[in-house]
Amino acid sequence: MSSQPGKPAKLEDPKAVLNRELWAVLTPGIILTLIGFLLAFTFVGAPPPKTLRFASGSSWGAYNRYAQMYKQELAKEGLNVQVLETKGSTENLRLLVEGKADIAFVQGGIVPPSADVELVSLGSVYFEPLWLFIRSDVPQSRFSQLEGKRIAIGPEGSGTRAVALELLEDAEVIDQVMTVDAGGEAAEQMLEEGAAVDAAQTFSAILGEDPAHAGAYGGLVRAHIAMGEIDKAEAILNGAPAEISKTAELEAAHAQIELARQAADAGPVAELEAAVEADPANLQARFDLAQALYASGKTEEAVAELLELFRRDREWNDGAAKQQLFTIFEALAPNDPIALTGRRKLSSMILA
Repeated sequence: MSSQPGKPAKLEDPKAVLNRELWAVLTPGIILTLIGFLLAFTFVGAPPPKTLRFASGSSWGAYNRYAQMYKQELAKEGLNVQVLETKGSTENLRLLVEGKADIAFVQGGIVPPSADVELVSLGSVYFEPLWLFIRSDVPQSRFSQLEGKRIAIGPEGSGTRAVALELLEDAEVIDQVMTVDAGGEAAEQMLEEGAAVDAAQTFSAILGEDPAHAGAYGGLVRAHIAMGEIDKAEAILNGAPAEISKTAELEAAHAQIELARQAADAGPVAELEAAVEADPANLQARFDLAQALYASGKTEEAVAELLELFRRDREWNDGAAKQQLFTIFEALAPNDPIALTGRRKLSSMILA
């Protein structure tokens, strides 16, 4: 209404009225929202991470395999799990204490390296006994019987090593035995150095802990091949669990057995070299030479002869050169330089 008689009332700007009413409605909501955020930051913790660093163990051990299984299951829940390959429980604890891992497998009885950091156990996964395998015809029931023996206690950083050292010290025989680092890597080293029997025992011990370890099965097969026990190697391979029968390690073992059987029938290298030199077009002699070279440990030379045979006649004997090359490549490690170079050269010839 106007304060002056006779004059019409002055209307307010509709936009101003609308803005005032809008703020009157929105202000309480904004204030409540700000209070909610303040309470959330004060009393509610941060959301769980989307990525977890999982300290597992050696690629030869069960911990690593189980961590990979957890990774697959947690991926279904939207969690990205980064599996850290370690030497075992002792290293896992150190990574947790240093904040370099978020979760880890730890063997029971292992003491954290620092008492200043509080670690929380999420639960027991499975019962884990400490196995002691001994090569002896005499029953062993006392630690004192281990005096003078060489004992494989696992690599530095593993839980088995920590527990074994503690037991040997408590039994007062630690100074009477020789301890060695022995795991999958050590077994491979033994095999390379010609200690096939020791390698076989170590691979067997790994399988005692993890019966479905493809790498240990493959190593055990190679150890028996190195000992000349091809039939036993094949029996071991045939007894592998079905779930690992198609793994790269066992596929390689199949190829190694096939090559080992060929090596048993291989002719003398010198005579075959002379035959090829006398008649380079004698493809059967060249193929036999490749088998003999592989049998004598000259893998690179064998691959070279097969590539030359393939270059001369790729269809010879139903493609025998290519098939033999594939068998050798399967028997070698995937990252072996001979396999990588050989595959590249063969592919170039096929596409030429």
